[in-house]
Amino acid sequence: GYRYYDIKGVVPQYPFGHGLSYTGFELSNLRLSGDVLDLGRREVLTVSVDVTNMGDRAGKEVVQLYISDAESTPHKPIKELKGFSKVYVEAGETRTVEMTIDKRSLEHYDPRACAWCVEPGVFRVLVGTSAADIRLTAEFRARGVNPYGYGPDTEIAKVMSDDRAVAVLQKHLPEGSVSRQAMGMEL
Repeated sequence: GYRYYDIKGVVPQYPFGHGLSYTGFELSNLRLSGDVLDLGRREVLTVSVDVTNMGDRAGKEVVQLYISDAESTPHKPIKELKGFSKVYVEAGETRTVEMTIDKRSLEHYDPRACAWCVEPGVFRVLVGTSAADIRLTAEFRARGVNPYGYGPDTEIAKVMSDDRAVAVLQKHLPEGSVSRQAMGMEL
């Protein structure tokens, strides 16, 4: 599918979501209802985009909404389809399409945690007419608890595998007490 093609740089003859029409459409004026999505609340961001029929006959277009995680701890696809809307537009007319993004739109299944997770951070909204025809982009920040951060339940093996975390511990704990051997990880 398009996720594999994106990662491998494959250009298919007909990309995911591709369609044909007897008219042409322009997408413009991408708007988000906010620039922050609080993951701890049941907030929803509304994505609005104007669709203009540039041809001389009426037609339908499928506007597609993809999300891209700018910096993700787990491996994720470059972009993922999260919504679409088919709109009928008369010749020369402009219609506004609205779609929504919520916490569930950002979740991915983490097999190590056996749970659906969202990592806070910056996400890109990509709007187009196929997976290969992205015409508009915007960004928002998801704010909330990071399931990949450090806390009281973090395994010591995870801490010791992070050179930055080890450096902080070595700075604040007695000399020689922070090493793989001292932590009982190597004998």
